[in-house]
Amino acid sequence: MATPVRTCVGCRSRRPQDELLRFVRPQEGRPIMGRRLHGRGWYICPTRHCAGKMEGRLRRWFSTKEIRSIRQAAMMMIEELEQRS
Repeated sequence: MATPVRTCVGCRSRRPQDELLRFVRPQEGRPIMGRRLHGRGWYICPTRHCAGKMEGRLRRWFSTKEIRSIRQAAMMMIEELEQRS
């Protein structure tokens, strides 16, 4: 079975879905990270570079405060992944 391919909103590269971090914006509430959550979602590579570039791409969907919160969550997850490896 073929692995799904998704596009990173930071660098716009196409990668296998399991190599990317997924964020979701539920119907109500703040965006959260998770693979199996319902709602509008997007993917980023697990790198600081892509987490930084994602801010500009999300401006038309989210407020500045929400974008900062998303970026912080992404950075924390990336740091955790870096410490594991």
